[in-house]
Amino acid sequence: MTCVKFFNRSSCKIKIFQDFQKEKFDIELKLIKPTDIRWMSKFNVVERVLLLYPAIVQTLTILVRKGYLDATCILLELKKIRNIAHLAIISDISFIVEPLNQTLQYQELNLEQIEGSLALTLSKLEELSS
Repeated sequence: MTCVKFFNRSSCKIKIFQDFQKEKFDIELKLIKPTDIRWMSKFNVVERVLLLYPAIVQTLTILVRKGYLDATCILLELKKIRNIAHLAIISDISFIVEPLNQTLQYQELNLEQIEGSLALTLSKLEELSS
């Protein structure tokens, strides 16, 4: 995600983000970098962005006020309702798919367990779509 790359490119921006989280929300979570290696990595990134969304938006606002012009476009994109809705839908899907993900992470795979988890996942996705 663009906002993750934006923060991770600069130790100064990361520090401002972490300080803001500590001060306003009493937490200090890092933004997760997406990878192509780990199964579900991008879902984990989106979940973390959703969790930290208020802190991200407020930190971007602070950065814009401090003159970081590159923060403006990201802030405007994150505030669009359409993008918020997409993040929420992806979060719902991620929550549904997570048990299947866990089943597939075992070193020794149990076909019956996978079939059961897959059936449950498909059923929940169908419920979500209706």
